[in-house]
Amino acid sequence: MKKTIGILLILYPVLIFVLCGVYNLDFFWLFHEQYKIYDLLHSLFSLTAFLVGIQLISNRKNILFFCYIVGAFSIYQILTWDFNSKRYLDVVKIKTGSYIALTPYDGGAFTSTSFVNVELYKRVYVLFMKPTVLNTYDSVKSGKIQLKKNVTVNVELNLYSNEIISEDITLLLNK
Repeated sequence: MKKTIGILLILYPVLIFVLCGVYNLDFFWLFHEQYKIYDLLHSLFSLTAFLVGIQLISNRKNILFFCYIVGAFSIYQILTWDFNSKRYLDVVKIKTGSYIALTPYDGGAFTSTSFVNVELYKRVYVLFMKPTVLNTYDSVKSGKIQLKKNVTVNVELNLYSNEIISEDITLLLNK
């Protein structure tokens, strides 16, 4: 029984990662002002579950090693994370559990593509939100969203070419 619980605890972080990747899910705290702290707490919980699982299935118990790894991970995360960064340009709460967000995606070092998605996030299950892409725009420097009449969203984007785009998107919230 102890080994089974240990294996499940070891698999917990992997299963959450796979679940989020396969079903395109984000945690519900994505749009909270302090979401980085929630991410840190979840990462610490996942690491602790993994290490407790290793302790449960191993023959040699080493509590000092466990404390060292959790402490080093915590210090590394706290010192290297930027707690003021956001994963979106703008967000508007539509109703409880539903948000519209301008989410930037950068290609990184391998490609020069960068784009912004207008995404509708709906709360699913207990801990997760599922995004639906409503529209995509290229070369966006900044943007903002305004809710109109609870069924229409105005998206105003400032492109790198200094062109301003304004578009209305009608929401279908019952799907």
